[in-house]
Amino acid sequence: MVAPSNGWVDPQLALPLLETVEELDAEATGAFMVGQQRQSSGIVCVQAGAICWAVSEAMRGRLTDLLIEGGGPNVTRASVEAIYQDCRTQGVPLGERLVAAGVVSAEGLRAALARHSCEALASLGRAASLPVSWVPHQRASYDAQFTFRPAEVFVGLAAIQRPELRERAERALAEHLPPGGRGVAFVHEGGGNPIAGVGHGALSVRALHELGRFVADVLGIAGALDSDARAMSLATGHGSVVAWLDGELYYAALCDNYFQRAHVLGKRSR
Repeated sequence: MVAPSNGWVDPQLALPLLETVEELDAEATGAFMVGQQRQSSGIVCVQAGAICWAVSEAMRGRLTDLLIEGGGPNVTRASVEAIYQDCRTQGVPLGERLVAAGVVSAEGLRAALARHSCEALASLGRAASLPVSWVPHQRASYDAQFTFRPAEVFVGLAAIQRPELRERAERALAEHLPPGGRGVAFVHEGGGNPIAGVGHGALSVRALHELGRFVADVLGIAGALDSDARAMSLATGHGSVVAWLDGELYYAALCDNYFQRAHVLGKRSR
């Protein structure tokens, strides 16, 4: 992923494209072509409302690189390229063939595809002024386990750039949330972007974006009033949000009842 001089590509650049995917019908299958018809800058393939493949013109060979990085010692460029050519000839999906051949595990393939989609959406997001056209397809050809909801990609955009913060955020969420709890961690860099989450799958990319801004504002006000405040709890129409700050990360626990709220606040008071 080509990043600006400070090493950060703002995930919010991809919001318009991700929201466009979310606005499709639940069973929509096709592709968004980014750029002019005869000079495409990239493509975002969608199957049943989920992203199954995304690539920009600047990413030639990137999936092979990711598979080699995440694979075992037997994963070589030659082995991946041989299967790729075979898949092109037979018109079958590359991913499933790689797993079947033992070149990569299903988990390794999913991680590589997720990262590839995140890098592509970040790259295409910088070309927001280019036209985007939708081309529907009739046939679904990707295994659903290798497709990604827009919110998952949105969270992944920050996670692939700051993996050390993602790991820290995941540990903190596991420590603070009650069993079955929901929560999202945001990173300060870029003005507040989701970097890890638990049980947040029902939230849209816009809801994640607005939640991050909301929590940042609340914690900013709380810090101005009381610099020693460990957490803030705010009532909502469907429960409450417990927010807290920890270094470069801030968190929002989405509590459905009093017991979940008390659990999180108890963890923060220790």
